[in-house]
Amino acid sequence: MTKKHLSYLLLILSFIPTCVSAAISGQDFSGNFSVSDPSDAYTFTASAGSHIRASLGERDETVDDEFDPQIQIYSPSGSLLVGNSINSSGISVAAVATETGEHVVVFSDANSDEAGAYRASVVVAGESQAAGNGNFLTAVSGTDFEGGFVKGDLDVVTIQVTAGGTIRASLGERDETVDDEFDPQIQIYSPSGSLLVGNSINSSGISVAAVATETGEHVVVFSDANSDEFGIYRASVVVGGAPELATTSNQVLSAGSPVTSSRPSGDLDVYVISARAGDFVELDVTSPGSPTYEVITPSGAQLFLGSQQEYSFTAASSGDYLLVIINDGTFNSDTYSVSAVGMTGTSTTTFVQVPLPVPTVFIKKLTPFQIEVFWFDESDRWSLQTSQQLDGFTPVSGSEVEGYPRHSFKEFIRNDAKFYKLSR
Repeated sequence: MTKKHLSYLLLILSFIPTCVSAAISGQDFSGNFSVSDPSDAYTFTASAGSHIRASLGERDETVDDEFDPQIQIYSPSGSLLVGNSINSSGISVAAVATETGEHVVVFSDANSDEAGAYRASVVVAGESQAAGNGNFLTAVSGTDFEGGFVKGDLDVVTIQVTAGGTIRASLGERDETVDDEFDPQIQIYSPSGSLLVGNSINSSGISVAAVATETGEHVVVFSDANSDEFGIYRASVVVGGAPELATTSNQVLSAGSPVTSSRPSGDLDVYVISARAGDFVELDVTSPGSPTYEVITPSGAQLFLGSQQEYSFTAASSGDYLLVIINDGTFNSDTYSVSAVGMTGTSTTTFVQVPLPVPTVFIKKLTPFQIEVFWFDESDRWSLQTSQQLDGFTPVSGSEVEGYPRHSFKEFIRNDAKFYKLSR
C-alpha cells in the first residue's frame, strides 16, 4: 500500500467513532445523539457480494426533524460503500459488500449540531438473523404476519425455498383509517446474499415474487421504504413446492365445492388443488374487485398470473398445485368466491397450526405529557396490563380501552417508569 493510499484510509477511519458495538443482522438499536456525541457505530460481518440494508429514524414522534439522519457503511479495508443523509425524520440505504469480513455502519446526525433519540436497524443477507425485534424466523409457507413499523425499523422473515421454486411476499397497511400511512417495501434475498427482487410503492400495499436460484434459507425484509413513517402492517409469504402450509386462511379446494372468503391488505390466501397428470382443471375466481391470482405447479414454478375470472390448464404432472389469491395494494377487503373442477388427485400437503402471535404493543407520544398505548387484535383475545416494575402487573379496565380491532389506551405520563404487556 502506498503512502497516498494509507493516508486516504486513515482519513476515512478517522470519521468512525472510537466506541463501536457488535451487531447481529436483523437487530434493532436504540440510542441518543448529542452535539458532543453525534454518532454511534456498529460492526457486523458480511461476505463479498452480500447485500446490506441499514435504516435510521427519530424516536420522538412529537418532534419532527429532530436531527438529520445520516448512515455510512464502511468495508473491512475502510472504503466507503455508501453514505447518505437527509433532512427528514428517517433514512434507509443499501450497499453490496465488496469484501468478506467485519464491516462498520455509522449512524449519526449529519451536521453534528442537533440532538435526539434514534432507532436503527441493519440487515445483512446471507447471514444468521436475530430473533425477536419483529422478526419471524423459519416461517411456514402461507403464514400471515402482523406487526408495525416505527421510524428506522426493518422486519425480517426467513423461509426455506428450493431452487426453481416461486416465492411470493405481500405487505399492506392495516389501519384503514389512515391512508398512505407508510410506503410498503419488500426485498427478497437468496441464501448467498444476492437480491432476487426489491420493490416499493407509494400506496397501501404491495406484492412481489421471485424465482429461487439456490436451495436454502431465504430472507424477506419488510419495511417502510424511507424509514420515516409509522404504521401497522399485515404481511404474508408463500413458497411454491413447499411440503407444509400454514392453516391460516389456507385449505384444500375440493372439486365442485366453491369457497367464499375475503382478501384484506397484505393478504395471500392459498388453495391446494390436487391433480393427477392429464387432469383438465378449470378454475373460477369471482369478485367485484377482480383479484389477481397465480397458479403454482407442484415443483414450485409459476404456471399463471392474472386477474381473469376463468382459467384452465392440463396438469403436466401429478401433485399439489397452488392457487394463490393476492391482495396487491388495496384496503378493499372485498369478498371473492373460488371454485375448481376436473382434479382427481389426493393432497400430500401437511397443514401446520401456526401459534397465535402476541400482538405488538406500540407506544406513541401524543404530547410531552400524554402517551397512547395501542395494538391490533382482530380476535379480541388480549387484554392490556401495566406495572411500574417487571412483575406485579395489573389489568387495565376494559372501559379505558377504546376501539376495535385497533385497541387504544391513553394516559398521562409521570416521571416514573411504566411497563405494559398483553395477556390472554
